[in-house]
Amino acid sequence: MSKDEGLLITLGAGQTGTNSLCGLLKSNPDVFVMCEVFLNRSFLSRYGTKLVNAEPDLLPCFFRAQGADTLENYWRAHERVRAKGHAKRFFGDKFAEMDSCYAEGFKDARVIFSVRRLEEWLAKDSVRTWFPLDEDLVPFAVQYTKYFIESFLLPNVHHVRLED
Repeated sequence: MSKDEGLLITLGAGQTGTNSLCGLLKSNPDVFVMCEVFLNRSFLSRYGTKLVNAEPDLLPCFFRAQGADTLENYWRAHERVRAKGHAKRFFGDKFAEMDSCYAEGFKDARVIFSVRRLEEWLAKDSVRTWFPLDEDLVPFAVQYTKYFIESFLLPNVHHVRLED
């Protein structure tokens, strides 16, 4: 198996079914998909803290070094988890956000991108509490659309619609 073959990243804006998708993926014993652990951040997320408490030997896989590849920590973590007999096929993380400029960093991984119809996403109560949509929904609709369109720059992407 090549270095990049086993990495699986799940992307999608919040409230597009990323948690459900992540749960389905985790039901396969050969797949280990973390939920918003964010190995490259400069701090441990709450899920990262739980993971390190359960598996302390994964701590060196956190915190992206200056100039390091976006996926380097994920490759190292996958090797450690695979050595323990887990994630024999796929390993990765789920990101439910709308940050742009992600395509270059994830080009060497398989990506499942979760998408929901824009008008349904904008109508979600939880989305309406996150963003001031009553004032002007256009900037948020544009950002959501931009985030989705950028996913087509990924060479190994599979789009999953929530309604499917």
